[in-house]
Amino acid sequence: MTACVRAMQTITWGVGKVRTAVVALGVCIAFTLSWWIVIRRKKPLEHVVLAAVVIFGFLSNLVMVPGIIPDETAHIQTAYRYSNLLLFQPYATENGDILVRREDAPLSHFSDYTPVKASAWSEMAAEWRFFCSAEGTELVAEPGRDVKTGFISYVPGAVGIALGRILHLGTWPMIYLARMCNLLAYALLLYWAVRVTPVKKFMFLLLGLTPMGMQLAGSLSYDVPMIGLGFLFTAYLFRLIYVTEKIGWREWISCCVMAFLLFPCKFVYCTLLLLTLLIAPQKFGGRWKKTLFVSCVALSGLGSLVVSNLPEIAKYLNDLNVMTSAENSRNMELYTLGWLVSHPGETAKILLQTVRQDFDFFWMNMLGGRLSVFNPAVNWLLILLVTLVMAAMKTPEDSLEIPFRHRLVCLGAFLLTFIGTLIIMLVGFTPFGYGVIEGVQGRYFLPVLPLLFVFLGSKHITINGDAQRWLTTLVITCNAASLLEILMWILQH
Repeated sequence: MTACVRAMQTITWGVGKVRTAVVALGVCIAFTLSWWIVIRRKKPLEHVVLAAVVIFGFLSNLVMVPGIIPDETAHIQTAYRYSNLLLFQPYATENGDILVRREDAPLSHFSDYTPVKASAWSEMAAEWRFFCSAEGTELVAEPGRDVKTGFISYVPGAVGIALGRILHLGTWPMIYLARMCNLLAYALLLYWAVRVTPVKKFMFLLLGLTPMGMQLAGSLSYDVPMIGLGFLFTAYLFRLIYVTEKIGWREWISCCVMAFLLFPCKFVYCTLLLLTLLIAPQKFGGRWKKTLFVSCVALSGLGSLVVSNLPEIAKYLNDLNVMTSAENSRNMELYTLGWLVSHPGETAKILLQTVRQDFDFFWMNMLGGRLSVFNPAVNWLLILLVTLVMAAMKTPEDSLEIPFRHRLVCLGAFLLTFIGTLIIMLVGFTPFGYGVIEGVQGRYFLPVLPLLFVFLGSKHITINGDAQRWLTTLVITCNAASLLEILMWILQH
C-alpha cells in the first residue's frame, strides 16, 4: 500500500514538472514573439492589442469547449430563444419551452462539459457535423433556461445562432460561430472605446486584454457585450467631459442609446450616470439644459431597465414588506430588502465580513483567476495587476489632466457598483442565515473597472512610449501563461 502511494506521488510530481515545463516554454515563446512585434518592430499598440484580443479570444474559444464556462448552457439556451425571434419564430411556446432544431436537441447537453474533462474534445469530434440534415431542421419543443436580463446581452450570440441555422450548420459549428460573433462584438466595442476616449487610451487597451475578458469573450457569456458597452459608455462620457466643446443632439442620442442598451443588462451599472454630472453646464448652453440632458439619459436607461426587468423589480419592491425572509424559485429561504432595511447593523456586518473574506477572490476572479475550477498561478495575476496599475499612470499622450474631485466621483461610482452588486446577491442568491454573501463573481465589476484605475492613476508618474511597449508585452505574456495553465489543467485532469 505504501509503495502504491509513493508511486502515485512520484507520478503526480512528474506530471506537475512536465506541466510547469510546458507552460514555461509557451510563456518564453509568447514573450519572444510579443517582444519582436511590440518592441523590436514597434508596431502600433492599438493594432497589436486589438489583434491580441481576437487571437486570445479565438484560442480560448478552442481550448474551452461550449458549456465549460459557468452558466454558459443557460446563455446558449437564451441566445437560441432570441435567434427564434430573428427568424420570425416565437421566443417560447405556450408552456415556456424553446423551439429548437431536432438536431440541436437537447441544448442542455452542453452542461455535461461544465465538469471539466479532457475527453470533451473527443466527444465533440464524435458529434461534429458540419451541416444539418433535412430531417434535423424540423423544430421541436424542449424545456430550457430563460435568463432574465436585457436583450442586448444576447444579440451577438443570437445573430450567430440565427446565421448558423440559415446556413444549415450542424450544432457544434453553429455554437462556435455564435461564440465568434460574441468575440467580434467585444473587439469592436473595445476598439471604439479606445478611439473615443480622450484620456487613458493605453489603460483602456490593456484592460480589454485581461485573461478574464479573453475567457469570457471566447464564450457565449452574456457578460461580454456588457463589458464592451461599459467601456464604450465610460469612454464616451470622458470625451463629453474633457473634449467636446458643445453638446448637440448627436451626443444626446448617443448617450441615451448606450444607457438604453447597457442598464437593463445589470442595473448596478446605472452608477455610470454619475459621470454625466461632471459635464460643464456651459457645454449645453445653460444649467437647465444640462439637467434635461441628465434626465433624458437617466429616463432612457432606467425606462429600458424597468420594462426589461419588471417582474424582478416588482418582486424586490414586494420584498420590502417582508421583514424576515422569502422563498424563491429554488425553494430556499433568502434575505429580503425588507430585512436589510429593518436590520441595517447586521446587513453592514455581512457586507464587511464578505469583503474581508472574499476580497482577494474578487480581485483574482476579475483579472482571470479562479474561473470555475481553473486556478491559474497567482504570480502571473499579481504581475498583471501591477502592470494594469502602471498603465493607469500618465502617458505622453495624456495632455488632459483629470481633477482630483473627478477621480473621486469615479471611485464613488465604482464603489456604489461594488456595494450594489453585493446587496443584489444578498437578496437574490444568499440563503437566509448565511454570514457571507454567496455567488458574487469578480467579472461583475469588469464593466466599471476603468473607473477604479482612473482613480488609481497618478499625474506625477509618467509612462513613456518604451515603458508602454514593455507593459503591453507583459500583459500579452500573462494571457499566454493563463491560457496555457488552463489547457494543461484540462489535460491533466
